Amino acid sequence: MRILKFFFHLQSSHMSLAILAGILSGVGNVLFIAVVNTAIHPRAGALGVRASFLISLCCVVVLFRFMSDVILIRLSERIVFELRLRLSRAILMVPLRRTEILGNHALFATLTEDVGRLAELALNIPNVCVNGAIVIAGIGYLFYLSPRVMLTVVGVISLGVVVYSYIRIQAVEHFQRARERQGELMKHFRALTDGMKDNLSEAEMKAFEPRIKQLLAAMNSMQEAKKGMRITLDWLSAVGTTVTVDGRASGLPILGDDFYRALLKIWLGDKPVQPDLKNALLGGKQ
Repeated sequence: MRILKFFFHLQSSHMSLAILAGILSGVGNVLFIAVVNTAIHPRAGALGVRASFLISLCCVVVLFRFMSDVILIRLSERIVFELRLRLSRAILMVPLRRTEILGNHALFATLTEDVGRLAELALNIPNVCVNGAIVIAGIGYLFYLSPRVMLTVVGVISLGVVVYSYIRIQAVEHFQRARERQGELMKHFRALTDGMKDNLSEAEMKAFEPRIKQLLAAMNSMQEAKKGMRITLDWLSAVGTTVTVDGRASGLPILGDDFYRALLKIWLGDKPVQPDLKNALLGGKQ
């Protein structure tokens, strides 16, 4: 509910208009079904009126749905802008020690993935309004046709809601765990890029930029970080730098032994991301 309040606070007129258009589109869909059902048993002299009404109704339903989608698309762009602006201001107000504990990876994931998901939520609001209006208006029409059938349908819908709610709770828990793992994966991404920046000159970074993007693309293709996942960066003289996930190749090999040497500097360079790890890899030698 808090996120919906934020959407309304951001631009209440556009949000209200989008929801209203979505509801009218849903009601129009049910009216369309009712008109078709009535047209199956036409009365004398009324078919022409029904046909014209049906055509008009189709146009109205499409128009309202189009209006709702267009308004929400424009609003989602505003939401992304406002959320990133407010989050950036909030981050700047947080004490430095707190931001160091959170880490750049967590802040970066919030500004990119989380904000994007909220924008997707805004785009789904018309679908919720349309489907909700269809269900409510459909139940009302079923009651008009047959109260007994309506009660049966309501019972089936109620059972479906219970089952869906249970599955949704499980899905949310999995999503939260995936979000935490995604934050860890983002942390490793940042370690790769920051480690190279700390150990390479600006000219070297510029020369390696296309291959760095290729490496990040290979890492991003994993989509989700799972517990126990083994990610291996290896150098094969006849192939190049390879990325494997649990033994399976991810992306194309990255050519050039110079890139692999630059990659090793992340952990073995003058400014390693983990000094204790460098010490351990070199057998305790500084």
